Amino acid sequence: MAFKIYGKVIEKETEKGIPNLTVKAVDKDLIYDDILGEVITDKNGSFEIKYSEEDFKGLFLDKEPDIYLIIKNPGGKIIYTTETKVVYDALEIEKFVIRIPKSLIKGKGED
Repeated sequence: MAFKIYGKVIEKETEKGIPNLTVKAVDKDLIYDDILGEVITDKNGSFEIKYSEEDFKGLFLDKEPDIYLIIKNPGGKIIYTTETKVVYDALEIEKFVIRIPKSLIKGKGED
């Protein structure tokens, strides 16, 4: 079965999509969190990560993943995470709209 996480990373104040950010999807587990995939946002801030059951069914044979996202700037620094708002028992397709305050966005090439 194929799974998909998609969405958009936008600047909170302007609602404009933010390009060139790394979005990493993670399955939260008791002992070790599994990486489901990682992509770079496109020119509109959109992203899509596809993964399979093998990516999250570990020792505990999870039925569904418990997803959170980590957002990094082009320099690799974590600027935002949804780890405190995990999507438990995620569906096959999950949509995320991430609003990041302008003050957290660095390295966009425009200051």
